[in-house]
Amino acid sequence: MTIPFSWACSCLVGGLAFGIFGCSDPDPPPAAVKSGVPTDATCPPNSTLTYDGWALGFFENYCLRCHSKELGQGQRNGAPLNYNWDDLDSVRDHAPELDLMAAASSTVVNTTMPLTPPNPPVSERRRLGEWLACGAPE
Repeated sequence: MTIPFSWACSCLVGGLAFGIFGCSDPDPPPAAVKSGVPTDATCPPNSTLTYDGWALGFFENYCLRCHSKELGQGQRNGAPLNYNWDDLDSVRDHAPELDLMAAASSTVVNTTMPLTPPNPPVSERRRLGEWLACGAPE
């Protein structure tokens, strides 16, 4: 059986359109998705992100299931005991590592952490990068 050229082209174009529009990521990452690379995120002058107002919620949603001082060694999925993100001082002490493992900017997205779902969308990773670049304010 021979398929008419015009029908084949319509199917191809329709399939491409569905692939582009039907399944597109609402928050696409930058072209070069990387991990373990400094984000070089910047702190905008109008940033309102704080630990209490934003970052603690991020850590509760994505990190504290392994990085909480309330968890014992066998409950942390291998996370070291002194890497606790429910403690602002510990977060600040490990800010460069957080940037390398979970933060993003407009050019870099680090996705090493968390190891298991749920995982933050790129927009939340960018906020983490911004908050860290601002000095991890309270």
